[in-house]
Amino acid sequence: MIADLFADEDTVEVAAGLAVMDGGLRCGLSRRTLIGAVRDLIEAAPDKPVGLVAGSGFEDRPQLLEALAALIPILGNGTKVVSAVKDPAGLAARCRDLGIPHPETRTEPALSGEWLLKRKGGSGGSHIRAYSLGESVPAGHVLAQTLPGTPMSVTAIGNGRDAALVGFCRQFADPVEGQPFRFGGLCGPVDLPQAIAVGVGKATKGLAAAFGLKGFFSMDFLLEGESWWCLEVNPRPGASLDVLDQASSPLFAAHVDACVNGRLPDERRVAPAAIRYSRIVYADKEIAGIPALEWPEWVSDRPSAGSRIPAGAPLATVLAEGKELDDAAALAMARAQELLKIIGEVEQC
Repeated sequence: MIADLFADEDTVEVAAGLAVMDGGLRCGLSRRTLIGAVRDLIEAAPDKPVGLVAGSGFEDRPQLLEALAALIPILGNGTKVVSAVKDPAGLAARCRDLGIPHPETRTEPALSGEWLLKRKGGSGGSHIRAYSLGESVPAGHVLAQTLPGTPMSVTAIGNGRDAALVGFCRQFADPVEGQPFRFGGLCGPVDLPQAIAVGVGKATKGLAAAFGLKGFFSMDFLLEGESWWCLEVNPRPGASLDVLDQASSPLFAAHVDACVNGRLPDERRVAPAAIRYSRIVYADKEIAGIPALEWPEWVSDRPSAGSRIPAGAPLATVLAEGKELDDAAALAMARAQELLKIIGEVEQC
């Protein structure tokens, strides 16, 4: 059973019950609608639900998780953990204690150096921009030292005391004017040099224990040669599931098992034979109403017919595979362009 803002076609197909809520990407979730939707789903369920798994949208309003926990057990991280791990100062302190490399952060104006301005609890990269020296730091924002490197992530499953690593991914931006770090997608699983993999893995498990992380979480990091830096921890399921999940050992089942029983999955999972690429396709212009069409099988997050998509908003996600990263990336790009062409042609009919 699912409470969701968008009611995409593939969500509707798998949901035993569905509640569509008010809100959006900019304004987020409506507390009143969210609580009402979850309460209605619980009452309508033929059997008592085991718990609730929270997706994105709670990092900057973790108090909503506390309200939900009064209705149903949270299978994942609750208010205290999310608040702690998304506090930039708290994360920086934990990294110092554990010897984890981490960029310098501050909330006071900077007069030298290169910095990025980030919104606390933000996600998706659209909230990040270059900082102009001397400008004030808005409330709810933080400065992070600009560092070189390739954006990466490691996905893991925790039980509050330890964690099992699931896999490493490479992340990609899809920049547009005013949003130079807008999230564009990721690919994986990817291999890392042994020393880097060991160091990142140790850091991931150390932070899991320090914060008491449960269920899915990921750590974003920058990789530059033999150096790396932890950027942030996302205490929820993320986009990496699109490329790391396997039918033979579903990660969602492992998430629930870790949260309910404290059991962690075997880290020696057999990696997929190919690299998978998940790419977000953004609308290049406003779409007044999504036309009814037969979606290609490689499209997910499919908006229902009639949905309005503002210019620049996520339209759908395309998936691709390849033996090498470049092969998967090229196929994903081609499919993104094909999807925009298909929708444009159907709109004109």
